[in-house]
Amino acid sequence: NPNLIVSLKSDRETAYEVFIDVLDELKLSGSERISIASPEE
Repeated sequence: NPNLIVSLKSDRETAYEVFIDVLDELKLSGSERISIASPEE
């Protein structure tokens, strides 16, 4: 679905490698619109 927007949000404890792995999987699944939210303070 080209109109689908995936919103990805993590916290400060999330390992960088895990975050990148999730982004890679989203890209492999065909996701084209990804919103990355910054962690809340």
